[in-house]
Amino acid sequence: MYAHFLTPFQDNIISVDEIVPNQISSSRVRDCIKRCLSIKYLTCDEVIEYITEHKLFTEAEGGDTPL
Repeated sequence: MYAHFLTPFQDNIISVDEIVPNQISSSRVRDCIKRCLSIKYLTCDEVIEYITEHKLFTEAEGGDTPL
């Protein structure tokens, strides 16, 4: 299970399987964009590029909403 270099420390290693719930939703992303807030840490760069390229969720096309 552990890498060989961790063997001497295996008694001090605790595996944590708890999942942190994802609080990110499309509604939250849209709300941030409408409020001119960055979504940089809410979604991956490819999604941000797609939203920017297609001018999604902006009031008017050509808006300068920082994503």
